Amino acid sequence: MTETRCDPAAGFGGGNPLVSVIVPAFNAEATLAETLAAVTGQTYTGIEVIVVDDGSSDGTNAIASGFANRDARVRVISSPNKGVAAARNLGISSASGSLIAPIDADDLWHPSYLHKLVAVLTRADEPAECAFSGFRLIDDRSNIIGSSPLHRMCHIGPYRMLYRNLVGNGSGMVFRKDAWVRAGGYDSGLRDAGYEGCEDHLLQLMFCAHAPLGSVAEHLVGYRRGPGTMSRNRERMLGSDAMMRDLFLEAHPAVNPPRWLDRWISAQRDLLLAEARLSRRRFASFGTFMLRAMTKDPVALAVAIAGKSRSTVRRIFVKYAPPSQHFLSIDPADGGAGIGIPGRTGLFSRLQAARLKRIASLDEEFHHAA
Repeated sequence: MTETRCDPAAGFGGGNPLVSVIVPAFNAEATLAETLAAVTGQTYTGIEVIVVDDGSSDGTNAIASGFANRDARVRVISSPNKGVAAARNLGISSASGSLIAPIDADDLWHPSYLHKLVAVLTRADEPAECAFSGFRLIDDRSNIIGSSPLHRMCHIGPYRMLYRNLVGNGSGMVFRKDAWVRAGGYDSGLRDAGYEGCEDHLLQLMFCAHAPLGSVAEHLVGYRRGPGTMSRNRERMLGSDAMMRDLFLEAHPAVNPPRWLDRWISAQRDLLLAEARLSRRRFASFGTFMLRAMTKDPVALAVAIAGKSRSTVRRIFVKYAPPSQHFLSIDPADGGAGIGIPGRTGLFSRLQAARLKRIASLDEEFHHAA
């Protein structure tokens, strides 16, 4: 491992906590400069930026080193390729800040991202160990192609996070370094087992098993969705998800989902597997998974089919009316009306909201008992 280090003290701001931004990067020359520009352009200036070059063979290191030469808050660590979890852990281990903000080398932040999430983490009346925001899906030109739901929730705990990954990506959370230590860091064992992909969700579950997650109901993250992104490999991600859930429940036996919640979660997984099999024209197994989902949760199946039709409309809209609104050009508090791209509304949203409300009672009971 080699490191290019610059003194970051010039960027530390007043009495505010130092935030260590961790940027794992592997062959990211196409997007890294835009990501680092978004990071160094934050209105919250008390930051250090640690780029972990995870064995890149392109111009990633040169781009990162160029930023380090121009900005004393930026430094670069070079390491053999070990995957994103190990790269993040390496960066955090060398971080000086009490707060950690990971961002992937192809994602973006709104300039106010750190300011708003740090405010949640340092709020005196209800301090949190981890906070997150909503995100926009962006294409390779950083134009918006979709938006996540905005979650105006309190006391988010492990049951809601088991049912639905409310954070939704690895670039949209800020957490306390001591919470990362207690949780054991990002689990690189998922990659070793061939199921890399859900390390973020596992760590988020570990956090909210100890204290509720805080949230900012604004779209402050630009989450890039391209043909090469891992999240598009549906079956691999579902394998990672299953292993992640087993690891979490084994580590936290006090989290015991009731049978009705287990059915909901299992039906969701069957629907995603059915979609993956259909995309590969494996019609027999597609039918098997659809039947399993219908048996476990017929209401969700009907709503999912309706939601799938709307998703198809959205994809056609994006294909034939290419988005032209850059991530930074839209107010992050805009729930989606100003974007002009059809979103998930109606039955799907109402069902999810009703179910999350029911599951919220489990989270409240869990944290009250703890």
